Amino acid sequence: MLLLLRFFFGVNRTSLVAFNFCILLYTLTIFTGAFLLFQVQPIAEKFILPWVGGSPGI
Repeated sequence: MLLLLRFFFGVNRTSLVAFNFCILLYTLTIFTGAFLLFQVQPIAEKFILPWVGGSPGI
């Protein structure tokens, strides 16, 4: 696919590296957000909810 981009659109190697870096950064951001949502949030709720009158029954 990258060869097709270089051939048809004249994309140089530097822009392909930047594109790959952006894709990697986007992927890491998505997985980090999912990790924080599903792993850290329940742990934080167990400690914070009793302070505001809730029950820690998660």
